Amino acid sequence: MPDVVSRLEEFGAEDGGGTPQRFDAFMRDERAKWAKLIQARGIKVDA
Repeated sequence: MPDVVSRLEEFGAEDGGGTPQRFDAFMRDERAKWAKLIQARGIKVDA
């Protein structure tokens, strides 16, 4: 639905859907991207 896609893009959402293989690749890329940022910035979780 174009109106939904447009609205999600306004919030910076990325399409991770499609086939299960495409979603798997998307999730792997996201984990790697955020892990790299977290390590580079030294971000820690406060418990």
